[in-house]
Amino acid sequence: MLWLADSLKIAPEDSSDLDRAVRTSLAAWHAQLHSLRTVVQYPDQINAVTFSPDGSRILAACRDGTARLCDAATGQPIGGPLHHGSNVTALAISPDGSRILTGGSDNVARLWDAATLKCLGEFHQHRRIVDCVAFSPDGSQILTGSHDGTTQLWDAATLKPIGKLLVDQSEVQDAAFSPDGTKILIGFADGTVRLRDAATLKPIGTPMQHLKIVCSVAFSPDGSQFLACSIDRTARLWDAATLKPIGPPLEHDSWWPRAYFSPDGSEILVADRFGTAAVWIAPPGPLAGEYERIVCWVQVVTGLELDPTGGINVLDAQTWQQRRRHLQELGGPPGLTLPGP
Repeated sequence: MLWLADSLKIAPEDSSDLDRAVRTSLAAWHAQLHSLRTVVQYPDQINAVTFSPDGSRILAACRDGTARLCDAATGQPIGGPLHHGSNVTALAISPDGSRILTGGSDNVARLWDAATLKCLGEFHQHRRIVDCVAFSPDGSQILTGSHDGTTQLWDAATLKPIGKLLVDQSEVQDAAFSPDGTKILIGFADGTVRLRDAATLKPIGTPMQHLKIVCSVAFSPDGSQFLACSIDRTARLWDAATLKPIGPPLEHDSWWPRAYFSPDGSEILVADRFGTAAVWIAPPGPLAGEYERIVCWVQVVTGLELDPTGGINVLDAQTWQQRRRHLQELGGPPGLTLPGP
């Protein structure tokens, strides 16, 4: 199943960023449209879909109680279906591509061998739909979350629980490990997003709030930011260190959206199964460098400086040249992660 956008929204509204975003995003969509090579047919509604880590396989979760692997190049099935036994509501592939996780409406999560498609074990800790499954970045741990408001960590080798079952007051909708595996981000039906320590599942900071169900969460590739999508038709970007929102909410038209960062973290995608998608340029990262270097760079770029009273002075040509030389002595402009061209 392939999603093609019938709407495209770009933010922020700055004209230069907007122009660059439009050109970049349209080029990406056109490349996808013009290189369409495979259409994969499934016997029933698709609830979730993902690529294997090497991009060679597609895994789909079906309402008919199966998960199905197919070749990403040809669209042909790889082996038979994985018979979960109930509506498959969640899935994940391990970082090394060797194992598959499925969660279903039978309140059970199952682990599968990706080569033999044989079931390796079952997780029976939950009392309602398992709508969230995830592998830790190193593949050593498994996370399951349920509509009964519980979250459980498991040892991926022994399939035994790690610590106690975490009980919250709202349905777990989605969860994601940070790229370094030290934190877990969880989205809930009560509109909250909560960050937890991956080792203890203890909360980090206070919950972040949307107006309605948060159905998708994702970390940026460098782990410095995370994204939460809600059915209140907004997505919000948060700073992972301060838990403060970054910029205004991103408005979208998706009813049950999924959130994604591009591999380099420069773009944000919000898409749903009904054929809508929105792409934004992600805000640049913070300036990297010592205070003097950053201040000198700002003076060179703007030609202005603040005086001790807070007033603004215009640098004359000689002073500007001096600051420019000093900036080079300090190592040049500070590091800045900018959106791609």
